[in-house]
Amino acid sequence: MVMEVHLPEFKADAVALYLADPARTIASAARDLVISRETLQLWARQAQPAGTAPEKAAAGAEAFGRPATLR
Repeated sequence: MVMEVHLPEFKADAVALYLADPARTIASAARDLVISRETLQLWARQAQPAGTAPEKAAAGAEAFGRPATLR
């Protein structure tokens, strides 16, 4: 199995995509991004302790070093 390395911008955009739609599940967002559900869940959790994604309605891009621009 090959381990992929994702750029911080991709991680931020992935979390923002998931968080932008309250009806979207982690599984559906991960499927659309062709990444595992566990990976997206980890990235979303990493954004929350930083205080940038306390709720699903908030974008979490700041946790990965860039402003939230996706809404």
